[in-house]
Amino acid sequence: PALLVKLLAETGNDADQLPLLQHLLMRLWDNAKAKAGNVEAEAPEPRLDIKLTDYQDDEKIQTLKIALSTHADEAYKELSNTQKKVAQQIFCRLTGAETGKADTRNPTQICELMDLTGLDLEQIVAVLQVFLQAGRSFLIAATSAGKASTPNGAELTPDTIIDITHESLIRNWVRLEQWAKEEAESAAIYRRLEDNALLHQQGHYGFYRTPELENALDWQQKNQPTENWAKRYGQNFTQAMAF
Repeated sequence: PALLVKLLAETGNDADQLPLLQHLLMRLWDNAKAKAGNVEAEAPEPRLDIKLTDYQDDEKIQTLKIALSTHADEAYKELSNTQKKVAQQIFCRLTGAETGKADTRNPTQICELMDLTGLDLEQIVAVLQVFLQAGRSFLIAATSAGKASTPNGAELTPDTIIDITHESLIRNWVRLEQWAKEEAESAAIYRRLEDNALLHQQGHYGFYRTPELENALDWQQKNQPTENWAKRYGQNFTQAMAF
């Protein structure tokens, strides 16, 4: 009962809190099962009681919001350094940066993720599975838009659609929130660059001067944009880079 009161008090009326609460309860349940010796959830005995101390004493949970961010970071840290960069590319592609709203989902086929990263199916799946596996489910896989989700154990194909489970992950996983913000800012810079390049081609805009030139070159050096990345935000990458 004390845990129930605590969770209700923390949940409040924020729309993000329900998926956060769901995630937290899953974590508490998994921890309780582990402590009880992996008792099956369907088994009538012994009973599993989850107490307030299970919530307060678990350093990996801490608070309702931090629980999800910490869990997502645990998955991220299992990746190699190369895979971490790929994970960032994937999650940024799965956010709605092209709409100007970084905290919205953007379901994407695996073949598009392959084009974006330059990796093959096996390499992409190795990263995705870390976030798809049971007990995490930060991502979901579907056969096609509007159809039932593909079970985590099912084979992923280039046509499989990958999506973030809920927008709350974008807003509450600190790392992803920062990635999404940076992606949206980079997209805005690129759109402006491409627009100015086309205007210059038509004789309606001059070359960049200080500080626009330095800022654009700094952005290019830092982000190393590719045509496969840029086609999400425009169709004139070659002209933009030449400009």
